[in-house]
Amino acid sequence: MVALILLTASARQIPISRKATTPRPIGPPSRSPGATARSSSRYATHANHNPPTTHSGGLRSGGARLLAIMIGSPVRTTPRSDPPPPRLLFLLSFAVIALLPIPGLFSSLRADDVWSLRTASLPLSEMLATIAGDVHPPFYFLLFWPWIRLFGDSEVAMRALSLLLHYLAVAAVYRCAARTLPRQTAWLAAIAYACAPLALLSTELVRMYSLLGLLSALSITAFQDVAEHPSQRRVALWTLINIAGSFTHLWWFCLLAGQGLAALLCYPHNWRRWFMGFAAGVLPYAVLWGPVLARQLVRSTDAAAWLLPPGITDILPFLYLQCGALLVIAPFARLWARRSGGSPSALPLWLPILLAGALLPPILISFWKPFFYSRFTIVILPATACWLAALAARLNVTVITAVVLSLSSLITFGLSFQSSPCDARALAHNLLQHARPHDTILYVSLSRPAIDHYLDRQRPQRRWRESSFPSVIDTHPGYEGDSRSESLLPAWRYEAATLARELAQRPGARVFVFLRDGHQPSAILEQALIAALQPDPSLDCRCPARSNYIDRLAVFETPPTTPAAALH
Repeated sequence: MVALILLTASARQIPISRKATTPRPIGPPSRSPGATARSSSRYATHANHNPPTTHSGGLRSGGARLLAIMIGSPVRTTPRSDPPPPRLLFLLSFAVIALLPIPGLFSSLRADDVWSLRTASLPLSEMLATIAGDVHPPFYFLLFWPWIRLFGDSEVAMRALSLLLHYLAVAAVYRCAARTLPRQTAWLAAIAYACAPLALLSTELVRMYSLLGLLSALSITAFQDVAEHPSQRRVALWTLINIAGSFTHLWWFCLLAGQGLAALLCYPHNWRRWFMGFAAGVLPYAVLWGPVLARQLVRSTDAAAWLLPPGITDILPFLYLQCGALLVIAPFARLWARRSGGSPSALPLWLPILLAGALLPPILISFWKPFFYSRFTIVILPATACWLAALAARLNVTVITAVVLSLSSLITFGLSFQSSPCDARALAHNLLQHARPHDTILYVSLSRPAIDHYLDRQRPQRRWRESSFPSVIDTHPGYEGDSRSESLLPAWRYEAATLARELAQRPGARVFVFLRDGHQPSAILEQALIAALQPDPSLDCRCPARSNYIDRLAVFETPPTTPAAALH
């Protein structure tokens, strides 16, 4: 991808400012006053004509034109006014941006959310010790720890922190895009970020993802400042943001890799400043958290076993989470603008290079050790939003904004009215209604933490029996382990058969078991229960979509005791 970008850039140069510029080599500008005056006169001559472009004949070929469409039109534009978004459009989009995340505040908690709550509920020293045994750095939890003590631990109160960080991230994306793009296009970039499914998902999660998006937007903005107007103050600010990001998520180093590649290729004359800035941004993490990371990597085999190397089937979910409605709009807008001769929005060359450099390392690492997960890519979402806005803005910005807001509202609010029978809150209510004192509740995978959370809130003292399968999960409820391991199959079969025989000795008791499709431990447990018990389909529940590691609830009952067996 980087090679293709550089190939296109060699034919047509991409200006790095939203103002009118002439093609120039990458590096600090050096133009005499006379040259500036001549340039202004030349632009004035073309004021009533299509903007001049600089291209080679080779770019007229279909492949090169398609490539230029995809990475952004690197053209020279005439000077033009830079009006803000229309007031009505601004107010409407501001209201939609503010309201889109609200339905998610009231949704059921997930297993990861409950883990965050339980970890942050510990004393500070114990919390840090627990985080050191996990796979994430501590910065988000240092914010979340006082937050729940100030505002409580209800669903809305906990998610309010993620919501606040999301709103700040939207503002930061606008500030980032406005450095390069016209203000209306920058506002479209902010809307693209705010309406991206991944950004909306981050507001529902009691995790560090909204914080990661905010810090990413701030870091990219500071990167632009250092590249175009270097100073000690700007370098210090960029370094501080990178330090905070490194203590937020391990994927931050992927963003730094993208910034490093962009700095190397686009601003090589400042390599000493870049080297010192990157080193200063990484050094605190290496000193304070490096030993912890080394221990985490040793133990991460089981904790990250659920991750798979990225494949072809991951492309569409990744694009949907990143782009949302713009996934459909941007290519058509780009092609339409080229045919209609619409005015282009300049796209800086370093932006697609940064995206390529940030995505390539996790993809490659995942073939050695599980690392890639679409949710983690929120670290590049601000850059993606700026890129998509520049691509789509060549069509009427008002039309694009209206379509994005309409589609996003339709999807978000439409889904919010569909209550799932398989979220943790609904399943806990189901158990409270139907489970009897001597029944048994069996959880597979990580289905237990979230359901237990709601059961503890509504009925702390319960007389039924609860357990996870395999039982080792209860010793480390933050992760499941490798559910695809062939070497563990004999141990799982033995544990399932032993458990089923034990449950069969409890006449009159029922077994509620939460199962997952395509999950080896679930299949082994279900086979053992079918062999020893009788299914009770009257209370079965099939989930429309996987929720909290659950696809269905199955109920079994012990076979009736025969008179002969009762005499023994």
